[in-house]
Amino acid sequence: MSHICTDEWCNATESAIDDMHKSIYAISEPRWLSEADSQRLKDLRKRVRDLYRQFAHIKDK
Repeated sequence: MSHICTDEWCNATESAIDDMHKSIYAISEPRWLSEADSQRLKDLRKRVRDLYRQFAHIKDK
């Protein structure tokens, strides 16, 4: 994937990941949220963080 990371593609991808990050982290967990839903939200946050980390590694090449 690093060989196709043009400036335009990288900027668009980074913008999309940033939007996902903002959306996921903007969700507040209400007190009545079930443990399963809370864990699902934590997992989504971790996946977005990992996705950005992987993308940053590709973009640096």
